[in-house]
Amino acid sequence: MKILQSLGGGRKTFTEIARQAGISKGIVHDHIFSLRCAGLLHAYIEGENVIAYSLRLEGIRRMNEQLFEYLQ
Repeated sequence: MKILQSLGGGRKTFTEIARQAGISKGIVHDHIFSLRCAGLLHAYIEGENVIAYSLRLEGIRRMNEQLFEYLQ
């Protein structure tokens, strides 16, 4: 949740996310991997490197709808 909240303000680098969320880089790395796999983050790639991340709003909307359906 801290990572998603950090990205609510727009695109950020890995280091900016870790600093703003107050989480170790190792934990941020693991969670970013999971969030990307879940379709909640967009990665901006330059060459072979990921330079920044942002929220994938369509993925978040879909997750919200699925959670709502599940709870009914």
